[in-house]
Amino acid sequence: MTFYALRFSKAPRIRFACSAEVLPGIHHNIIDCRNHLLELCFHTCEEAHFITEDDIFMIGRDEFMVMLPDIRYDVMMYSKPKTAELDAVNPKLNAAAAVISVAAEIDDLQYTVYRTEDIGQIHTLLQNAEKDTIFLPCVWRPDEVEFQEMTMLIYGIINHFAAGKTLLCLSDWYRVLAMLDEAFQREIAQLGQKMPQTGEGSAYYYVRKAKKYICSNYDKRLTLTDIAQELGISKGYLCTIFKNGTGQTVIDYINLIRMQHIRSKLYKGDKRYFSVICAESGVHDIRYAQRMFKKYFGISMQRCRQIENGISLYHTNPWTVTDLDHDIYKDEESKGK
Repeated sequence: MTFYALRFSKAPRIRFACSAEVLPGIHHNIIDCRNHLLELCFHTCEEAHFITEDDIFMIGRDEFMVMLPDIRYDVMMYSKPKTAELDAVNPKLNAAAAVISVAAEIDDLQYTVYRTEDIGQIHTLLQNAEKDTIFLPCVWRPDEVEFQEMTMLIYGIINHFAAGKTLLCLSDWYRVLAMLDEAFQREIAQLGQKMPQTGEGSAYYYVRKAKKYICSNYDKRLTLTDIAQELGISKGYLCTIFKNGTGQTVIDYINLIRMQHIRSKLYKGDKRYFSVICAESGVHDIRYAQRMFKKYFGISMQRCRQIENGISLYHTNPWTVTDLDHDIYKDEESKGK
């Protein structure tokens, strides 16, 4: 198991937040001079190998990779072939895949890399760490609910970045780090059996079950009564434990999941009327959908549809650079002087 312990005091600066297309089967050189960039990305290939001088990390579709500052990463993307003819040419070559990436520059970042399978040792490390230490897994494999929540945050950062909304970018960035830290520490606690089992009587169990039910039925008519009956608890108890456990109401969470699915359809190039897309995502009032979309993502649906892939602060998409042997950020900064 590889994970990182991070500490910093200065506010991060989002350096790029982008979605780009890369060709599976082709060797890609990711930013060589990372300038203190802490980056999080995921992709739509079957799998990818992230290669450093010290290690190789394999991540699959719907999994997240945390990339450290000042380390060179190379990546090889793989996908399953669609046809027998394609398999004869190259058994792992397929159509272009999307890579979604967000990177923040943190000047005073201090980090330590840990590689160990000793759960007891990891648990001791977590207990004895400084209070402001953040622990991030190198590779995170979320469940369906966690994946929906994380991608909603990542796409939100991209949209806020494109709109120049710095504070909203940072807000979502901190939430991303908090979610990764919480997920990692929960995993270690469960592996070490250091936390109570989440039986049917626990609030944690009911909140997780409610989230899973919402993610599976977001496109249907959902009421608090429906969800409470599904869980076998009262509506009032559901509202209380959900608010305490997540910091948001059940209705807010339903809206978030629905807006995430609308955002996903727009990102994939769905050209149909907004009313049709919204209805398929469980929202039949287009005006209400527009308000919610703007609230959660900071931009309108129309603006979201217009945003092109490969957004970057310096108008250079790092994923399309074939052989990067210099610092593109300093190049761009020097041009502006």
